[in-house]
Amino acid sequence: MAAEWTRRWQQHGIDAEEHSQRLREITCCCLGPPILFGEAEKFAECKNCNIGFNPQTMFIETRGGHPCRKIEKICQKARSYRFDTTKLSELEKASRKLKDAFAGLEKLRDIRQTVLYIIEYGMAWVHMEKNLSDRALIKANLSQLLRQYEELLMFRSNFNDSVESLNSSVQKAIEMIKRHV
Repeated sequence: MAAEWTRRWQQHGIDAEEHSQRLREITCCCLGPPILFGEAEKFAECKNCNIGFNPQTMFIETRGGHPCRKIEKICQKARSYRFDTTKLSELEKASRKLKDAFAGLEKLRDIRQTVLYIIEYGMAWVHMEKNLSDRALIKANLSQLLRQYEELLMFRSNFNDSVESLNSSVQKAIEMIKRHV
């Protein structure tokens, strides 16, 4: 009877040994619900904290799962601005139109790149570092920096003042982040 059953499983391409393995149960360091996995599995993930690990070696392979949608959208928006050459061209044109342009195009490009890098990677870092004391303040500061950059793109009135204000805001954000690194 058992031989017949095994033959039928093999006939359908299903290995009988694969389905008769033992289940293992462990508890994650976050003390969430128990994690159940087969003894031959190569990957398991905690449903509470989304840490992924190899059950054979118990080495952590991924941390934190997916970022929350709000953080992901902010990072994605900053990244798309960073690689958008048309927005850069528009900023450069606006700078050229002014007679006393803000310290040259090269400085404008540097400020723009710095702003967008700080927003993208700073927001991701703050999201991953859950134990920061000023976490909410840094997030708010980076979100404000993105709004300030978008205002610079939309409204060209007081262009020089807006660029100077953006530059000082970037420096404040950098100093705030440096305190926690």
